[in-house]
Amino acid sequence: MLLEDLAPAQTLNMLEGCTAEDAAFALRHLAAFHAAWWEHPRLRVLDWLPAFDEQAEEDQKQYAQAWEVFLNRVGHLAPDGIVPLGAKLRHHIVAVKRYLGQHPETFVHGDFHLNNLLFGSTPGARTLTVIDWQACSRGCAMRDCAFFLVTALPPDRRRAHEMGLLKLYYTILTEHGVEEHSFEQCLYDYRFTMLDLLSFMVMILAHIDFSTNAAAGMIRDMVIERVCTAVLDHNAGELLRE
Repeated sequence: MLLEDLAPAQTLNMLEGCTAEDAAFALRHLAAFHAAWWEHPRLRVLDWLPAFDEQAEEDQKQYAQAWEVFLNRVGHLAPDGIVPLGAKLRHHIVAVKRYLGQHPETFVHGDFHLNNLLFGSTPGARTLTVIDWQACSRGCAMRDCAFFLVTALPPDRRRAHEMGLLKLYYTILTEHGVEEHSFEQCLYDYRFTMLDLLSFMVMILAHIDFSTNAAAGMIRDMVIERVCTAVLDHNAGELLRE
């Protein structure tokens, strides 16, 4: 076990969400990290680093099981449009995972959210430390970017700053040498990733007991509000083929 004392660095409150400035700071670091690993030959050498779609078929089976539990537990909390989309998604999990596992590949953290980011400082500079790498894989960069923006920013704040933050992320990518990857492709991948975030939400809310205390219930409601709103804002359902 490797330990490091990172005090006085601290996480930000996920329920309140971060500011646009905090989000921009995190995305600058994320983009530089993604660029450093963009289509890097070592991605295929690291045999402990799975492909994002390595368990796509198993993920589809688990989602189908979790979907019924989700409906029974919290389906009534989902906004209009989410339940029919979630039901349809049962037959498309493999396709979603396959898309997000294709080229161009980079090193994907997989759980890039505020509770895994420690904001600190050194004399004259702000720092960011990213922890909890147990869900890492090689795959689509937008999986990290979308997961972060959707969970870190309340819907109104996300809508107000989303496009500017995505442009910033893309600019940092290009400044660090990523070529032949358009901003339009980034936007499409970002929108497509909403389908994976919906499946992730279903899996989490089906298997975690949020009834133990008020704080847990608040987290449940926050996850539903932010993920579902983003999915609907980007009309992600129309990306699913019949």
